[in-house]
Amino acid sequence: MRIHHRFEQINLRFYVFRRTSRGKRRGVVFIQEIIPKRIVAGIARSTYGENYIRLPIKSLSDPSTNTGASGLIEYRWQYKNQWMALSAQVRKKKLKLKPDDAREFVSRRFWGYCSQKDGTCLEYRVKHPPWQLRHVAIAQVTGNMNHLWGKEIGDVLADKPEFSVWIPSSPFKIYSPSLVEP
Repeated sequence: MRIHHRFEQINLRFYVFRRTSRGKRRGVVFIQEIIPKRIVAGIARSTYGENYIRLPIKSLSDPSTNTGASGLIEYRWQYKNQWMALSAQVRKKKLKLKPDDAREFVSRRFWGYCSQKDGTCLEYRVKHPPWQLRHVAIAQVTGNMNHLWGKEIGDVLADKPEFSVWIPSSPFKIYSPSLVEP
């Protein structure tokens, strides 16, 4: 029986490639992940060494966005008595991905990487169906992100994004981690 498998999460990430003897692996590195469930944050920290934190989260979405219609989606999280938010005006239109396009680059990730306190790096496989990206007309970040992520990241988040997409949630499986060999 799976417990705690559906919940909101906000994650700050960047994307990487890793060359292996089996070819190039497309991966993601999470800088920090915010979730509302204390037990899940603890398991992620102890199993993968991921930088998960538990914070209060509220979400709002037009019910029609889950069935493919246009609508507003918003996630709010509270850090040190201050609410911050990420909102998007999602369009009905699904994006058609082109090879080597930035949107295609972020959507095809099947590996996760996380550095450990001892300087090593763990790698784990992530299995999920192809993501159905949706166009975002307006994306907005509100609140002072400097408080949570520092000035450099906060300033980047305050700038207008190069592009914005919305990816509806999908089932996924995370495999056991292994140590990346240098």
